[in-house]
Amino acid sequence: MATLLDQLSQKYKNPYYSEISRQALAHEVSIVERALGFRLPSILLRDIYIEIDNLNVGPGIHGLFPLPSRAINFRGHSIVEHYLSSRGSHEVGKPEWPEGLLPICDWGGSIRSSVDCTKTEAPVIRTDPNRDIDDLMELDDFHTMQKQLDQYGFHRVYGAVSDASWVESKSLAAWLKAWLDNRPLFFVGTPKSLRPPELRNVPYIG
Repeated sequence: MATLLDQLSQKYKNPYYSEISRQALAHEVSIVERALGFRLPSILLRDIYIEIDNLNVGPGIHGLFPLPSRAINFRGHSIVEHYLSSRGSHEVGKPEWPEGLLPICDWGGSIRSSVDCTKTEAPVIRTDPNRDIDDLMELDDFHTMQKQLDQYGFHRVYGAVSDASWVESKSLAAWLKAWLDNRPLFFVGTPKSLRPPELRNVPYIG
């Protein structure tokens, strides 16, 4: 059975990819990890950058945030810049962006998905500065959604993030598999009462 990386590669691998590309990308990923101060989740994210090399991989407006060498000629900010900017944008009276919580895609309206690189499963965290976390805590289905994920040992709310935030998937692999399967990823990672009516019975990513 093909692995998730195999499925992504078959559909999205850069047609001009070569062994020279692989070596260069592997070297760049090592530099990126030094700049971030931690390793990318090697089970998947590291391999996507090294083995596929396609800017169209992943959900959100433009797919996964690119490596620095690919950001120059495309959409600007690299995965490193997004992380360092988040860590450096601390406002007085607000908590700092957590170390190891790596933004990986943008949904528009400053809504982002980030991967927690400090945990083995690499859970995916949604942050939404347009919502108040106190309002979310009043939603019954918000608690239901989080309880389904509590079995994995994750916090129901990442309180160290100043924006309203929650765990949208137990792992990066499950999140990307849902995207590859053409599930409405933005909505299945959202509390059901905040979804369009026709999508409220669709299961969470898990």
